[in-house]
Amino acid sequence: MCLELEAGVSLKPGVKACDWGMNFRSVIAFGRAERVESPEAKRRALDLIMARYAPGVVDYLEAALSKTVVIQVEVMNVTGKKSG
Repeated sequence: MCLELEAGVSLKPGVKACDWGMNFRSVIAFGRAERVESPEAKRRALDLIMARYAPGVVDYLEAALSKTVVIQVEVMNVTGKKSG
């Protein structure tokens, strides 16, 4: 898999057409993605996410959990770039 994220994106105006550009920071990661199948592993992964945004005990409805797809990503390589 390949994942690209950007932050701080803004237009960098110029006087002439070829002087224009963009300010940005970006990261590209390459790795392997695998679907998490077991309900217990899904719960553990979702608990980690929820602990960051909504600390406390979270109950997952079985119907919702069975419809939720969790992807585990093993990152193999990361690169970054900054302009501006």
